[in-house]
Amino acid sequence: MNKEENPLNAPTSDSIKKGELSISELSDAGAKFIFWSDNTEVHIDDAYVRYEGTQSEINRQVGNQNKVILPVSKAILKQWVGKKLYAQCNGTLGEWHYKSPPTHFTVID
Repeated sequence: MNKEENPLNAPTSDSIKKGELSISELSDAGAKFIFWSDNTEVHIDDAYVRYEGTQSEINRQVGNQNKVILPVSKAILKQWVGKKLYAQCNGTLGEWHYKSPPTHFTVID
């Protein structure tokens, strides 16, 4: 079996507009990040949002799913105002391991 083109899509969030996530536009529930693959045989192993240059993150171990929704509370996001973050996931398809393209954004007031 040959390693195929990366089957993971870049994570998305309706809360991110033009590379920014505005705290003032969020409900108390915060933001939801969606990680997925169009290929139903892909298993997303873990999904995370972290800020660049650190290992601080919101992480969710999953497995056996090709779509994952990761909620991040408004309280957590408030701690990240002004920071450059990215959302990304790791997944497997058969014996091959993949990392999604990152989605970069900055949290603003």
